[in-house]
Amino acid sequence: MSELATRIQHLTEQLSRLETAMTRTVTACAPELRGRPGVGYDSAVAFELQYSSQTAEVQLAA
Repeated sequence: MSELATRIQHLTEQLSRLETAMTRTVTACAPELRGRPGVGYDSAVAFELQYSSQTAEVQLAA
């Protein structure tokens, strides 16, 4: 049990570090999205990826 608890603690710490890094990155790349109420880093990333994908498709079609 001690080993499992230690592993959970390490994963929780890693998740916290990754969320912080992702939040910083998304805020730097798309501050207008992060400034909207209810938009977290995960939904901002999803929106940016979808927008980038559609933009690339339009450029390829042109």
